Amino acid sequence: MTDEGAMLPVAERKWYQPVPLRHDLAPISAKRAYGEVLFVYGCFFLASISSAVISLVTRYRTGSLTWAQSIPSSINQIAVAALAVTVPLLFSLRRGVRLSDFGLSRDIFQRPAQATRIAAWAALAIVLGAVVITALSARRFPFPTHTGPNLLIELLHSMQAGPLEEIVVLGFVVTTLQQARRPLWEVVAIALVLRDAFHVYYGWGALGIFVWASIFIWLYLRFRTLIPLIIVHSTWDVFGVLAQYYHAIGIVLFLGILTLLSVASATWIVVRSANKNTVYVSRR
Repeated sequence: MTDEGAMLPVAERKWYQPVPLRHDLAPISAKRAYGEVLFVYGCFFLASISSAVISLVTRYRTGSLTWAQSIPSSINQIAVAALAVTVPLLFSLRRGVRLSDFGLSRDIFQRPAQATRIAAWAALAIVLGAVVITALSARRFPFPTHTGPNLLIELLHSMQAGPLEEIVVLGFVVTTLQQARRPLWEVVAIALVLRDAFHVYYGWGALGIFVWASIFIWLYLRFRTLIPLIIVHSTWDVFGVLAQYYHAIGIVLFLGILTLLSVASATWIVVRSANKNTVYVSRR
């Protein structure tokens, strides 16, 4: 898993050059890598895949929950989110993978301009994916009845989606297969298939998941950070749920994305100008 710019810092890489894993990280066998990937993935997403297939085939509509049903389910959502962070990291740490290798280093907060641009790319990816999903889906996903208990479950599920999907299906899958020295095309293909598997309820619209998931994978390989992707993913899902109940929230989301894109563009222009000035001065 090397590339021609393997020793270059991120800022000096071309847009298509990924950040490789540490060269001193001991390789593992493909058998072990796929065993761990499928085990962890199955633990967290096998039920979701089954539910997605049933939804696609039967087109069921989720009924209204009571508070007695919603509160225990909410506790379960929180527990699953905690395990989604803990289990992949435990598997990875025992193989020598560090938090920085995995993409959970807090160093990204020391580079707010870069983090903002990554978040802007992630937001654009999700918007583009949503457009494709809307265009290709033959039907709308059967959202649950708008009640307080249902809203609680949907909000927790939305907040959980970011860390659950990005840590398990992106960070864990990619780093594990990379540690097994699998070719880049294989790593990307497996990550995309696993991501799309529990979104099949969209029908042909699931191709939209491939669109934004592909950009997420590129961002992860390019910058080796999950934190902006997790934040954008969860924020999008939370606002999407709230917009079903309160339509004005959709306007807030739209304005928020425009603001993010504007700030990211401004920081890009500033950084690019600073780099040009630095090069000019250094050549004098």
